Amino acid sequence: MASAPVSAARGPVSAEREPQNRRPLLRPEALPLVRQPEPGARSDGARHREGPAVQRLGSDRLARTEAHEVAIPFTRPPTFQHLLVEVDEGVEAQVVRPRDTVPAVTLGEASLSIEPPGRSAWLEPVVSAGRFSLELAPMELTPLVTELDAYFRVPEVRNDDWSPIFEALYPDPYWREFAEPGYEGRWNGLLVRGASEVERVATCVFPSDRIVAGLAPRTLLFSEHPVDFADEPGFLPLARESFEAMRERGIGFYHVHAPLDMHPEISPSRLCARGAGLEILDEYYPIAEGIPGGAAIIGESRLSVEGLAEALRGFLGSEIKVHVLTRPRPEAGRVAVVAGGGADRAILEASLERGCQTFVTGNAATTCRLSFVQEAVRDFRELADEAAVALVDAMHYGMEKPPQLEMVRWFRARGLRAEFVPDGPK
Repeated sequence: MASAPVSAARGPVSAEREPQNRRPLLRPEALPLVRQPEPGARSDGARHREGPAVQRLGSDRLARTEAHEVAIPFTRPPTFQHLLVEVDEGVEAQVVRPRDTVPAVTLGEASLSIEPPGRSAWLEPVVSAGRFSLELAPMELTPLVTELDAYFRVPEVRNDDWSPIFEALYPDPYWREFAEPGYEGRWNGLLVRGASEVERVATCVFPSDRIVAGLAPRTLLFSEHPVDFADEPGFLPLARESFEAMRERGIGFYHVHAPLDMHPEISPSRLCARGAGLEILDEYYPIAEGIPGGAAIIGESRLSVEGLAEALRGFLGSEIKVHVLTRPRPEAGRVAVVAGGGADRAILEASLERGCQTFVTGNAATTCRLSFVQEAVRDFRELADEAAVALVDAMHYGMEKPPQLEMVRWFRARGLRAEFVPDGPK
């Protein structure tokens, strides 16, 4: 919240050996089935069933077909580079890099498991005829954006207005030369279109010139915010050179602010509340119109204030600084979590109405030099002192990092290489 407004690889299993009542493991929108080679397989190492257009990438790179089937002559012994496993009611594991430690992989009649999730593996027990390097084809941008828009209800959002910030940051509004038509006024969704096909995704909390400079061609950059941020100066613009680099390298840029802060599943406040072990969660304080939900979460904690801070450290990671600013009582009690820039008197008042005893946010200890920010935080902290509310600060960047990690999994579940790009803490 800104202060401003594997697929299971079922083969090789012959038709005679496969149990007739076996529960299928492949999600149709996930990855292609890996099968034994059929007679007539091409000598270049790739064969596919007839169907809609299929992009052939070479002897060791096979594209996904509309039928989600690819036949592979197993003649070489590398590895799978990118494979999603989804089995047993949504349990997921991701194979993302080859040639690493081989964890245990087992194939059962109704399940395929890999331990630990997110680690690399060779699926030798699955592909017993040999191993082959498999990489997914690029994904079309337009249907991906359509799915993102639906997931975050972008067309329904109103009054998530970034125009004052854009006017302050861009006296020369060069960003308009690169912006997608319709972005201005909506202030969410696709900002820069990029190439028509996406090869990989990078997620981040705040986009920066450094992040853009390091992106490969045909990357989709996903962020909560449309601009960069540093605690002392506040929001920062992206340079013209960054927009030009996105255009030259076919990099797309998609962001959601209020739709993410108010999301029913992966809002930063909700994820942080769960990560800190809060119970009986209640959502409140919407920051935009047109969509349900709120940007704040309140719940019960069985921990002390220090224990709550320690739980947040464990959840957010060692690089995120978590400070207990005030401790009027030992127990945390009823805890409000407002990720990002939530040190706001109006939010605290709404939290007090719900019995708040401890307030967790990301800018209660801000060093921002902007006078209106300092005044707002000072007003917030005076009310917290009056109401004997304990304050815990976990950094703006730190509290908004968890949804970006969740979105990495979201994109991988759709067959895209994805990773979180750190650019903090801040």
